[in-house]
Amino acid sequence: MPQRIDSGGKLSYASSMKKRILVLGNSIDRSISRPVEEWARYFGRVSFDVVQLPSSEPVPDLDRYTHLLLTGSEASFRKPQPWFDVEADVVRDAVGRGLPVLGSGFGHQLLVRAISGPEYVRRARIPEIGWVSIDIVKSDPLVASLPNPWHTYTSHIDEVIEPPDPWRILAANATCAAQVVRYGDRPVWGVQPRPETSPDEAKFQMEAGFDQFPRYAQQIRRSIIESPVRDDAVAPQLMAAFLKSKAL
Repeated sequence: MPQRIDSGGKLSYASSMKKRILVLGNSIDRSISRPVEEWARYFGRVSFDVVQLPSSEPVPDLDRYTHLLLTGSEASFRKPQPWFDVEADVVRDAVGRGLPVLGSGFGHQLLVRAISGPEYVRRARIPEIGWVSIDIVKSDPLVASLPNPWHTYTSHIDEVIEPPDPWRILAANATCAAQVVRYGDRPVWGVQPRPETSPDEAKFQMEAGFDQFPRYAQQIRRSIIESPVRDDAVAPQLMAAFLKSKAL
């Protein structure tokens, strides 16, 4: 049965509220990466249930929810897992129902892949690991309250590439052309970076990445040593804007 994580970090059953979020947690090693807990800080009093898909937890019926959140992950589409298809089915169901959907990191990539196909997600030519500057290139309620440019933490070796219509690119930078996307006028957004991750959490994750991504270990070390922490802490604004969105 899906569970709720309260503000104290304890698991409990979610109480019934007007808004209710289903969080699909995609982290493989939750001792290192905890995107559910990181995002949950910004849910306020909104109830939510969590399903950890890499652990093969069952997904409840979407009738119970007003919003769907897909978290980041250490997973890569170069090594497909059965739960990728499970999540893709949930995404297509949610979009078909007109539910607001937000994908972050890996969830951003899976969102585009589920709706438009695997050809729109590839291995990044330049993996981004560390703090980046992102430019807003198209106005949208999701990013309306963010500074332009905005700075945040990111960590990805795959990326969305040239998403087809009706996807619209809302934010980009020199190394990743699809940092924030929206599916037409639907309340469906993907955000490539990991704004929910604090600088301290980001440094911990990058250190852990030495063993996880040995091919990129030197680049990760450079990110820690050379990349100044520039974090505009935009996760609260992003989540507030997302939760204001309504089903079609």
